[in-house]
Amino acid sequence: MTGPGSLPYLLISRSTEPDSTWRHYLAGDITCLGRPETAEAEPNTIDLKIDWASRKHARILRQGAIYILENWRGSNGIGVYERCLRPGDTHILRHGDQFRIPDLSSAYVRILFLIDDKTTMRLPLQIDPRQHKVLVFGADVPLRGLEYRLLAYLYDHLGEVCAYDDLLAHMWPDFHKVDGRRAELDVYLARVRARLREASGGFTFMQTLRGHGIRMVL
Repeated sequence: MTGPGSLPYLLISRSTEPDSTWRHYLAGDITCLGRPETAEAEPNTIDLKIDWASRKHARILRQGAIYILENWRGSNGIGVYERCLRPGDTHILRHGDQFRIPDLSSAYVRILFLIDDKTTMRLPLQIDPRQHKVLVFGADVPLRGLEYRLLAYLYDHLGEVCAYDDLLAHMWPDFHKVDGRRAELDVYLARVRARLREASGGFTFMQTLRGHGIRMVL
C-alpha cells in the first residue's frame, strides 16, 4: 500500500451504500466533513451525502504528527466508541480509530482512520497466501474456495480497477465462455462483502465502479 507521501487517510463507508468503501488522504492541515452547499464548501471538504449530517459537521485538524477529530457544528454528534462528541468536543485520532457521523440516526457514515506507515502499521485486512487465511484486524475470517480466490485476486491487485471480465476469467479459468457466470460472480462478491462487513464493523474495503469493476482500497 502506498499513498501521497505516506499520509494518514480515511476509509469511508455510507450506510446508504454498504457495499462500497472510499479512501481519502488527509493532505491538508484541516479536512472538513459535512454536507456543504457548493458555494460555501471549505477547501479540502468531504461531502458525506447524508441528510442527518450538518453542513459543517466535523473537522480533522493536523498539528505536527497529531490528527485531532473535532465536532465543528454537528448538532447530531459524532460517535467515537462509547463517547459522543458534541459541538466543540475533540478526540485525538490513533491508527485504527473508527467514528460515526452522525452519532445516532438511521443513515450515517462510518469512518476508519489509518496511518500509511509500513514500518509500524497493521493493515485492517491481511491475507496469508501460504495458509489461505484472511485476517480482519487480526481476527481470522473464514472464506472458502471461490470466496477466497476472489478476495485474494482483489488483494493482489490492491488499488487497481479489476474489470468484471478479468474477475470472471480468474474465477473460472477453464471456461472459455463466462458470460453466463456474471450473476454467479455477483453472488460471490455479495458473500465476501457480507463477511468483511461483519468482521470489520461495516467496511468492505472494496469500491464498486459501476460498469467497470471492483477496486480494493486499503
